[in-house]
Amino acid sequence: MIFPVKGILWYQGESNTGRPAGYRDLFAALVRDWRCNRGNGELPFIYVQLANFGEEDDTQVNWAELREEQRRSLEIPQTAMAITIDVGEYNDLHPQDKKTVGQRLALCARKLAYGEEHLVHSGPMFARMEHSGETLILHFDQVGSGLTVRARGEQTVPGEQNVRGGEQTVFGEQTVPGDGRQAAQGDGEQTVQSVGKQTIPGGSNHTIKDNDEQTVSGEQPARAADCELKGFAVCGADGRFLPAQAVISGDTVIVWHEEIRQPVHARYAWSNNPAGANLYNREGLPASPFSTCGDRGSA
Repeated sequence: MIFPVKGILWYQGESNTGRPAGYRDLFAALVRDWRCNRGNGELPFIYVQLANFGEEDDTQVNWAELREEQRRSLEIPQTAMAITIDVGEYNDLHPQDKKTVGQRLALCARKLAYGEEHLVHSGPMFARMEHSGETLILHFDQVGSGLTVRARGEQTVPGEQNVRGGEQTVFGEQTVPGDGRQAAQGDGEQTVQSVGKQTIPGGSNHTIKDNDEQTVSGEQPARAADCELKGFAVCGADGRFLPAQAVISGDTVIVWHEEIRQPVHARYAWSNNPAGANLYNREGLPASPFSTCGDRGSA
């Protein structure tokens, strides 16, 4: 007897990290097979992107490569992915924080299987890249009510107000693009606003789009290091990636490195345990790791 199901939740991939290339083809075949067996070619299929694992920011990238295969698997219709690069442990394949993993899967299910169209169910997803002089401009989807920076160690479990256009539950510290102003408030919160333009390499001024007034939560005053956007790297024609400077501008991130005059590609959170990666949306959901190498969405 075949029982009706609303969708499928899938958590797997660790055993494929020894050979990441081709995982998305295997995964696509699995999805097709299960949908065929259920007699539903559009059965929602929701999966977990591999969590962080191993020593922090080590040189191993096989898990990062597998995560990229998983990100690109979103090309399969009626799929969604829960991003978990901030809930794992360096010494355990399986995150002890099952609650956060479950909550993020539930957001995906509510959006994909139960039709809550206005729900912010995912963290920011790389969409396309634009070359601009000595910088790269990275465009994102799934930004919710805005891109932001999260201070390390801060809780990011999404609340009940993950609805775009309504009251927002904000987790994490906010970026200060360009020169910033910080005004401490009596309750420990801080208001951060961008101030307009910043001089970017190449001799031209990029307009840094204001993400509106942003609240930085925390009991202690925000430090400059906590507001620094981390985890990005860029390379030139030689393919050698170097850590990039990065600022948020609206729904984009502008990245550059002073030694690279003509950047070609960018990466984000590209290690087995990208502990320093801190790009989120205001709903408290982390951005997916990505690489633009081999990506068609560039200009």
